[in-house]
Amino acid sequence: IELYGVPPKFPEEDPEVRAQMEAELAAAAKAKADKQQAGGKVKGGKTKLIQKTGTGIVRQWNILKRMVPEEEIPKFADPIYWLMHFPPIGVDHMKRFGSGVDWRRAFITTSVNGYYDAFIRWQFNVLKQKGKVLFGKRNNVYSLVDGQVCADHDRSEGEGVGPQEYVLIKLKVLAPDHGQERHGKMEKLLKRVEDEGKKGVYFVPATLRPETMYGQTNCFVLPTGEYGAYYVDATDEVFIMSARSARGLSCQAYDAANDVYFTKEFGKIECLETFTGDELLGLPLKAPNATYEKVYTLPLLTISMGKGTGVVTSVPSDAPDDYVALKALKDKPDFAAKYDITPDMVEPFDVVPIISIEGYGDASAVFMCEKLKISSFNDKSKLAQAKDETYLKGFTIGVMTYGPHAGKKVSEAKQLIRDEMIAAGQAHLYFEPESKVVSRTNDECVVASTDQWYLAYGEDSWCSAVKKHVL
Repeated sequence: IELYGVPPKFPEEDPEVRAQMEAELAAAAKAKADKQQAGGKVKGGKTKLIQKTGTGIVRQWNILKRMVPEEEIPKFADPIYWLMHFPPIGVDHMKRFGSGVDWRRAFITTSVNGYYDAFIRWQFNVLKQKGKVLFGKRNNVYSLVDGQVCADHDRSEGEGVGPQEYVLIKLKVLAPDHGQERHGKMEKLLKRVEDEGKKGVYFVPATLRPETMYGQTNCFVLPTGEYGAYYVDATDEVFIMSARSARGLSCQAYDAANDVYFTKEFGKIECLETFTGDELLGLPLKAPNATYEKVYTLPLLTISMGKGTGVVTSVPSDAPDDYVALKALKDKPDFAAKYDITPDMVEPFDVVPIISIEGYGDASAVFMCEKLKISSFNDKSKLAQAKDETYLKGFTIGVMTYGPHAGKKVSEAKQLIRDEMIAAGQAHLYFEPESKVVSRTNDECVVASTDQWYLAYGEDSWCSAVKKHVL
């Protein structure tokens, strides 16, 4: 109204301006569609509004004009007027549908309703006095473009998706030992890091199973993937990971209690060097908790760069995908040679039994692959079945057979090993959305540690009090 008057005179009423605006929208939609197709995701390039109206030039005035008399539209500049106008229409429609609703109990749950507002204020003041309303860092799905937490109603994709906790395992890059030309950039990076007094370069695979790190035999990257070497201020180290995951890490707390983030500037992280996955293959690594003193980076063609860090640590005893991939490199010399993987990078590394599962033995991944006759990482449905079964059985009935927690159930040892690795500086917590989340501004969301008031629902004393009252 302020810009275009009442009734408004929009610039697209000029045919030439309209043609130019529609051309720009069409070009943007095509670019988006091409980008999605290149990433293997074939979707239409139109937004919901374009699909509904048939044009990309959408004005709220024109939408409302289809619903209310035009002279009434200026009243909707007041947000309270929306509450007065549309709810009665909704009630009328529901009645005409024949819905069985007791409308006498209907009320507005905002400050417009003074009675309800007073109740909520009283409720939260009491909870705060009792120490149930807390303030601190919380991990939430977040849009960097919008600069705020992205709630369900702010999303064009990913409704209901929450944060997923991972553990970043730090595999230290050792000096390349095979004289391969492709390691030139890494050799320069290692020298630079040493000269500048930084603490080292690490591959940082994201895992849900820190308790299995005793069984590491190698590390996987995607040969065609794009990776970066990112400087992490909080640890004075360099992490090898995808740009997507580095962007997320830069929004997260390294030490939430002391308000310390992984990077000095929220949402910003310095990239010291870029690599293709092929340039990272064949590098020697020092893997924490592993039985082998040194492991190597190997190719895995099924890695998704849209999940985790694009780096995968390999535990072939308990991960069917890892077992099949390692076995393929051992059994098919031509396949290994294609990626310049030498025999000494794979042959000495046998499966390390670490977890015993009744009925599955002490190498459940091997057992399931043999049982289902999985011979290739192209057997995707069988691998998914094997993975689901081994992971479930491993957690519920598995018993650790290796390491300081041998004899304990996996479900008990998992948290202990996770905490020990973090305390020792061998690992860090990392979060990302459970699946892809896109805001209505078309930004792929991350998980960020943000200041937030919240209710301590998980507190034992509160939980016990409620159970005592109810049961």
